[in-house]
Amino acid sequence: MTYPTASRWLATTSIMIVITAALLASPDSAQAQAELVSTDPSPGASLAVAPAEVRLVFSRPLLEIGTSISVHNEAGKRIDLSDGRIDPENPTALVASLPLLFEGKFTVRYVAALLGSSVTLADNYEFTLDLPDPVVDLVSPSNGQAFAAGPIPIRLKTQYVDFNAYNRRIRLYVDGALYTEIQGAKASLDGLTPGVHQIRSILIQLDDQEVAETSTTVYIAVKRPSPANKASAPPIAPAMTLSLAVGLILSSGLMLVGGIWLGRMGEQDIPPELD
Repeated sequence: MTYPTASRWLATTSIMIVITAALLASPDSAQAQAELVSTDPSPGASLAVAPAEVRLVFSRPLLEIGTSISVHNEAGKRIDLSDGRIDPENPTALVASLPLLFEGKFTVRYVAALLGSSVTLADNYEFTLDLPDPVVDLVSPSNGQAFAAGPIPIRLKTQYVDFNAYNRRIRLYVDGALYTEIQGAKASLDGLTPGVHQIRSILIQLDDQEVAETSTTVYIAVKRPSPANKASAPPIAPAMTLSLAVGLILSSGLMLVGGIWLGRMGEQDIPPELD
């Protein structure tokens, strides 16, 4: 607990004198016992979400001198941020900030010196953090799926995974080698050669801790590109097709007329004695 400066001590003392006078002036308040009124987390609580702080509220205003709070893990190591303080907006509340906690059992220890009381409260209690197991499923691609050459979309389904907490991210392996790490549920794989490939996803947190139960493995196939089609004649435009049809009709008509004319000329050239 940080000791107040002289000016802060004088200001605090003045406030405490005023509050003490108010307490003495009120028979009900004067007779109120010095006690712990509420806690958050509460004693024996089992939490599914890590708390950001511990807050204790007492029946009387707290004194800076003689008041302290700390939070310890199961090994007895202090894990709060060492900023135990009286809430400036509520002089009856004692607060300690917490880091992002993992699962386990934690002990809150406190000493509270209360204004207008000769009794100093000192005690401890425990609470438990039991986080739900994270879930990461690789839903696309599915096992045995085939793809044409090109980017392959990756889609994951997650539950109880906060990518902003514990430096969590998804690690993707291709054929046993690390391909990439992502902080989200979407990605794509590119540059895979034709053939069968193993794709594996797994959740990691902190520096390099893999969560084994979140691992998913599938096998996919990348098809070989089809051979290029042989060059073919360019498509004939409709206007060109019409012109060709008209030309063919005219040519046929001219040939027919020419045939008739040649036939008649042949008849005229036959000698009379042959008739």
